[in-house]
Parts: sequence; structure tokens; C-alpha cells
Amino acid sequence: MSKGIGGFHPFDGKKYSRAWKEIKLPEATDLESIWIKPEQPISDEALLSVHSSEYIQSLKKSSAISNIIEIPFTRFIPNSILQSQLIKPMRYASEGTRLATRHALEGAMVMNVGGGYHHAYASHGEGFCVFADAAAAINDARSHGLLGVTDKVVMIDLDAHRGNGFESVFKGDSSVDIFDMYNFQVYPGMHEGDVDDYPFMIPLKNRVNDDVYLSVLKEELPKFMEANNKAR
Repeated sequence: MSKGIGGFHPFDGKKYSRAWKEIKLPEATDLESIWIKPEQPISDEALLSVHSSEYIQSLKKSSAISNIIEIPFTRFIPNSILQSQLIKPMRYASEGTRLATRHALEGAMVMNVGGGYHHAYASHGEGFCVFADAAAAINDARSHGLLGVTDKVVMIDLDAHRGNGFESVFKGDSSVDIFDMYNFQVYPGMHEGDVDDYPFMIPLKNRVNDDVYLSVLKEELPKFMEANNKAR
């Protein structure tokens, strides 16, 4: 995905393959043997549980995709190429999130090294995020009875950028709580509203070092989990 456009956007399309190579397992465990590979891209049905049909249709235009990935010249690339080299891989990554969620709810310890497109809204994508994969996975689990509509879901978001899309999708849904440590000096900026009303939307400054970051995380995450346990 990043081979042709990697030099034009800070999003690193190769980070997923590098993450895969960094996974450490107990000795003699074959990583390939426990890999759950999506057999097909995420379905339109799953995506439409979050996104509008108008938005999904808009992705057939290169100009719409160009706006999402913030690389202006890609509007001149044939849509068929963007579909095969960008949209299809993102659909597979989103299916990985859906599968991982299902297996986790069945008791497995799983992770998806792709996905995490937390800037995608119901009606549009932005910030290199086309599909709201985590939201689609939650809705899929709910619709198939793996997760009740009142079951508590927590999103722990440690990406440098605030997950504005995910928050928008579940705004008003009291069953979904978000813990988000983010750099407020970059896109999409500071969370709106009084900081005291959103104690677990935690803004951090540019260039916070590892020690400070981990110290904040160790202090605030247990508070968040405790608050959610009390709310049950």
C-alpha cells in the first residue's frame, strides 16, 4: 500500500508488516500456525452498520479517496488502482478487526496488527482512515448476539492522534467508554468541552518522552478501569 505513496504522507503503510515481524512468542511457537487470516474483505453489510450507503458509494470516485488520504495527486489515479492498492487492503484489515473481536468474545487472546482507523466517521473518512473498523466490529458483535447492546465496551486509544471518528460514531452510547491519550498539538487537535467533563480524554504535548508518557498511562488507565467497573 505504501510503496507508491509512502513518501507523500506521514502515514506509514509498512508499519503493519514490521509489527508482524516484531511479534515475540514462546519458543517453538510457530506464528504462522496461529495466524487467523481473513478469507475475504469486510462485507458491505458490516460496513453499512456504521457508514451511510452514500459514503460507501462515494469511494468509487478517486477524488473522494484523495480527500481522505490527504494526497492531492491521487485524485488523478484511476479508481480501479486505488481500489486494489488501497481500499481493498483496508477492507481486509477491517475484516481482521471484525474477526479478532469475535474470537476475543469467544474467550481467545487475539490482536489485529492492522486496522485501527479511528478517524473514520459514519458519513465520511479523514486522516487516512476510510472505514470505522472498530465500530463495525462492535456493531457486528451486537447484531450476532455476541455482545449485548448494554454490555460495556471500552476503547483504549494510545495512538498519537485523538480518535475523533470513533468517538463520533458512539456519541450518546453510554455502553461505550473511551480512554484516549493523544497529542493535542497535532490533528485533530484538542477535544471539545471542559476537560473535567472528559477526564479520560488526556491531552499530551509534543515530544513527551517515554518516561512521562508511561507514567501518565500507569496513573490514569487504572482509574479509568476502576470507574468502568463501578459503573457496571
